[in-house]
Amino acid sequence: MLRLKWFQFSLWGVVIALLGGLVGGVQAQADCPALHDLAEGAQEWALTGGLQTWEDTQETACASSAGDDPLFPLRGQAQSGYATLWYRLRTHAPGSLRLSSQGSSVDTLLGVWLVNPDGSLSAKPLKWNDNASRGKYSQLSAALKGGQEVRIVLAAKTPAEGQLHLSARFQPARAVNDARAYAVKVPASSTPFTWSADTDVWRATQAASDPPVVNAVLERTVWYRFKPVISGWLTLDTARSNYDTAAWVGYSGQMPPFEGEDAGTSVFQTKINAMPVVAGLTYFIEVGGHPPLDPLQPSPSLLGLDLDFQPWAAAGPGEYQALGEPLMSYGNGWMTREHISAVGGDYVVTGGVHEAAALTFTGRGVELVYARLPEAGKLRLWVDGKAVTTIDQRRSSELWGRVWRRRWTQAGTHTLTLMQTGSGEVNFDLIRVLP
Repeated sequence: MLRLKWFQFSLWGVVIALLGGLVGGVQAQADCPALHDLAEGAQEWALTGGLQTWEDTQETACASSAGDDPLFPLRGQAQSGYATLWYRLRTHAPGSLRLSSQGSSVDTLLGVWLVNPDGSLSAKPLKWNDNASRGKYSQLSAALKGGQEVRIVLAAKTPAEGQLHLSARFQPARAVNDARAYAVKVPASSTPFTWSADTDVWRATQAASDPPVVNAVLERTVWYRFKPVISGWLTLDTARSNYDTAAWVGYSGQMPPFEGEDAGTSVFQTKINAMPVVAGLTYFIEVGGHPPLDPLQPSPSLLGLDLDFQPWAAAGPGEYQALGEPLMSYGNGWMTREHISAVGGDYVVTGGVHEAAALTFTGRGVELVYARLPEAGKLRLWVDGKAVTTIDQRRSSELWGRVWRRRWTQAGTHTLTLMQTGSGEVNFDLIRVLP
């Protein structure tokens, strides 16, 4: 009986020991951090701008393998089945990603895969590494484009228990449009379009020649240029930016320019709504930031610029003089004056430097009726964005009804642009579109 009791006691001891071990194992597993050992649970690295770094250390016991883990292109060795940790990064602007598993206590593999539009991973890694500097840690650098999403995989190459450590650094490229001379070209179209640009301005500078915006000199300015092929409305919006922005839009030194800041739903947003833009002129767009509230703290620097263009409808055959759609003007100096010799009894005049007007039309020809007057200046003409002539309108005595014309063999859509150049007033009586 004593032996039986001892056996019963020993059996219960084994059961209790097993249960204790099981409970202890569950408890140990629960001590693992929120795991990112699967692709769908990849740890996200959020970008706010500038040089950023990340560190992560996990026990290999907290990592696992999955059947859909990507294949490392190893030769003569297993390409999958390793315990993995996952990370995700979506770039705002181009830059360089540097990764290292130095500090891990086990042999590692490291790879970067691109995410396809459908959410799947690229068949082959963008970059990968097994052993760096003949060591068991892995290290790599990858050049990433703006707007790219990648998955980073850190794998334990051995079943031995230990630690996986990953250090990462992302350094955005310097903005290529840091100066007006390197302004990024915005593509033009005769149809409505939207255009977006994402830039990290952390290394952008300011120049002494940068124009002040809303009576303030901006920091970290970047530039864009836009030459519309048809007159219309241009709307600028920086709502996707994460810092306090302001914007300036003008052409050829024309004053006053369009300016904007602090509009819309965000205090960081700049919005200039429905700017009239004249076909054939090159507009420069400057976007900058106000100084950060705390210069000792890292300053967000992600610029998201959105442009929306809505063209005016082309004019048909007829005579046009009144400024406004479809005869677009730029500048505050245009005015109408009465004169008995003008067609219809009045004509349009401006003395503003570089003030302009344009008409987009459909026809087989166009005529510009103007006057030559004492103290008049020079009027420069473009057709479809190309300079064609400069008319000297100065004459010692008045001469009305002068005509400049251009004809085509077939009807088509064209744009005539006028601009004051030099000094003195310029004028036109009317623009006539020929059928």
